[in-house]
Amino acid sequence: MGTEKKYKLITLVGVVNFPQMPISCDIRREASKKSIYNAFSDGEDVIFVTQTKDNLSKEIENSINHVGCLSHLLHVGERGNVLQVEAEGIKRMHITYVFKDNEDCLYCHASPVNQSSFDEQTVMPLLNSAKEF
Repeated sequence: MGTEKKYKLITLVGVVNFPQMPISCDIRREASKKSIYNAFSDGEDVIFVTQTKDNLSKEIENSINHVGCLSHLLHVGERGNVLQVEAEGIKRMHITYVFKDNEDCLYCHASPVNQSSFDEQTVMPLLNSAKEF
């Protein structure tokens, strides 16, 4: 696998996270809330990825972009049944494999994206998926 590592994966609807970009987002999916709480308490970074469809299908790889952003969690707070998260992007990551644990939390294997490899085929799907929501 080389430079690939295992990360907690959080899917976002209508939001794209980029390196050095702070974001605020609301998390509603219970498994994602659990992943974020665990990552925040353990000081771990997570990968945020934009969903390409309204709902995650069983074939998760068909419902997300394959380029996400490794992000550092700055603040996590609950408001009602919504988890409010503030984070800052660190670097772009290429997601090669997505899987769930026994509690339905998402994980992925990912490796850093070579910044010079950004071309229109990589960037346009990210921008278009954010516009769709």
